[in-house]
Amino acid sequence: MEVVFQGEKVELSIMDVDDSVNVDCSLTDFSNNLDGPLSVRIYSYLQINNQDKIVKIASKPCGALFYENDGHDIQDVNDLINDLESAPANLNDSSYFVDAFINLFGEGSLIQNTPFRIFMAKASPTNYNQPDATIEDYQFVFIVTSKN
Repeated sequence: MEVVFQGEKVELSIMDVDDSVNVDCSLTDFSNNLDGPLSVRIYSYLQINNQDKIVKIASKPCGALFYENDGHDIQDVNDLINDLESAPANLNDSSYFVDAFINLFGEGSLIQNTPFRIFMAKASPTNYNQPDATIEDYQFVFIVTSKN
């Protein structure tokens, strides 16, 4: 897929997927293992602009938001970001947006040789609901931002 952002073209190709989301985190008790959710993620390995180096993009702990393939996935992500930006908490705490964004979308990864960072917003399927999924089965919504 080709993305043009702030006048710069970025071409993304999914090379591999590593999915360790083998549990439904809403039904799992991590109270005795606080690091447990950190290992439950989806990783997408992207080739960017045909460079040799592969960029590893991690979902947030317990996987990305679920990609529903209902025609509204991108708008859903835009709505979430707009809700974060307009939240009353932003008036009193400038770190609210950053913290809430990271909670929803993870830490993201730098795209070398560009001024951008990429985050995994939505993904489907997961190893939990489709353990035999192949790379061709996966669908993603990524967010590209400036590094700052």
